[in-house]
Amino acid sequence: MRRFLVFVAWMGCLAILSEQPAMAHAKKMDTEPLPPVIDTSGQAPGDSPAVAVAEAVVAEAEHHVEHELTGLEGVLAWFGRFHPLLVHFPIALLTASLIAELLFLRSARPLFDDAGRFLTHLASIASPPAALLGIFFSWSVDYGVELAQYLWAHRLFGILAALLCVIASILRETIALKHAEGRALYRLSLAAATICVLLAGYLGACLTWGPAHLMP
Repeated sequence: MRRFLVFVAWMGCLAILSEQPAMAHAKKMDTEPLPPVIDTSGQAPGDSPAVAVAEAVVAEAEHHVEHELTGLEGVLAWFGRFHPLLVHFPIALLTASLIAELLFLRSARPLFDDAGRFLTHLASIASPPAALLGIFFSWSVDYGVELAQYLWAHRLFGILAALLCVIASILRETIALKHAEGRALYRLSLAAATICVLLAGYLGACLTWGPAHLMP
């Protein structure tokens, strides 16, 4: 329990500290020009104005500003570049763990129980570093006014996913082994962590490809 409380306090401090570089660049972001307004009057009937707006946002994302950081912040920001490498593991592991737990709930086969347990613990190891590196990376990049809210939400859901994943892992080895209510609480935390990591992944794709990247 002491380790869990230390982890919660650590993640809370990271969430607070992650706002400091963003505040330092807030004035610059407020002065950045908005993406150009695209004239859609000459478009063909089948063209969508939303697609044109999305293309402008994508162009803004592709030309995001990277800040030159020095000292410890610069070193941590460099490590943050490994965030895209690690972030796929929590998404896959949490999703697979939830699927295994649902299959165990339906079939009661020990195979699915063992698989879900193993995957949950792996996800609890991979999630905190992925969230931490994402925070470091956000220190050095401004996505502009249009995508600032997406960055904030992406970071929030990433931190929540890591926290809930560790909680689920702890519950799996404690009260989930003792009674049915504990198992239900474990499943709830696992489902919440999976939802958060999927939302974080979607918002991360919005930062990379634009908010309308799922549109046909």
